[in-house]
Amino acid sequence: MVTQVEPDSPAAEVGLESGDLIVGIDDEPITSSTALVGQVRERGAGDEATIAYIREGERAEVTVTLVTRPDEEG
Repeated sequence: MVTQVEPDSPAAEVGLESGDLIVGIDDEPITSSTALVGQVRERGAGDEATIAYIREGERAEVTVTLVTRPDEEG
């Protein structure tokens, strides 16, 4: 479950919200936060990923372009 969306982040730009439940990335099922982190780390900055999520019982998808978090640059 998304607990926080940083302002001006790719997640915010595509409309993900706190409380959304991410259930897939690029047709790969996401069953835990660890699985999500692993899938994101397999991709690089600039890669596009399709995120499937559940909000208020409705499934939706968005395409997001991944970036390097400012605290991970270096």
